[in-house]
Amino acid sequence: RAVRLGRGLSFGEGARRLDRLVRDTARSGIAAIDKWSELLHEEGVYEDEPVADDAGHVIVGEWSAHANIYARMHGARAYLFELLSESDEHEHDAAVAGLAKTFDTWHSTRRKIAHAWLRWLLGLEQRRAGYPALDEFLAHEAALPPDEHIARDDAGRFSLARGGLYFLDGPAGILVEDGLMASGIDPAREACPLC
Repeated sequence: RAVRLGRGLSFGEGARRLDRLVRDTARSGIAAIDKWSELLHEEGVYEDEPVADDAGHVIVGEWSAHANIYARMHGARAYLFELLSESDEHEHDAAVAGLAKTFDTWHSTRRKIAHAWLRWLLGLEQRRAGYPALDEFLAHEAALPPDEHIARDDAGRFSLARGGLYFLDGPAGILVEDGLMASGIDPAREACPLC
């Protein structure tokens, strides 16, 4: 791929071909992350980075909200998929639209990306297949090392890291309320490996 990219640069191939070559080499292998990147690319924007004082700063060794929710959601994913599948297809579309409202305060381009990503991630095709992209995404995020969890806690306001946390908040609340998942409110529940 690097050779093809170099040839594209040196032989003056069109921007579209060069753009496709670059995008093809930047895949993570995690469908949900790759879809987010694809949507960013289509809109001509990059992943959102934190702005000074936009995100709460974290100290290495401090409790991570990202690690907490993804560990709990990964453990309760069977219940999550059941929750997401208990309605008929028409009601499901309405429920996904309701979850998409989570992003209504985001500015228009980022909101459009988040809505499209969520509709894809929770769409009927994914639902019929048992939510494979969501399952893979939850497993990937839960398995991150502590420093990457903390980095995601301090991600940009309109980033995939924040978007994932925002959209999971509603279903997590329902699972906790139904006793199907432990509450994550108490950061003392999970010991920090660095402390």
